[in-house]
Amino acid sequence: MSHTEKIQQLLSHKPGLKAQQIANELGLDRSQVATTLHTLLGGALVQDNAYRWWPRSPSERASSAAAPAPRTF
Repeated sequence: MSHTEKIQQLLSHKPGLKAQQIANELGLDRSQVATTLHTLLGGALVQDNAYRWWPRSPSERASSAAAPAPRTF
């Protein structure tokens, strides 16, 4: 199972985790997790203002595919 699949599975069971918490749960490096999370941003996952990650609902995925949110750093 890839890191991406592991992260998605973990967040489906424990939504609202921060990158460091995900890394600790999966025994991965935080930078690996952050990179993977940001590649999934706008697709399968969404990040809130408290830096917590949540799975995106199917209806949110459909609307985000039509108009992707701009990425800012």
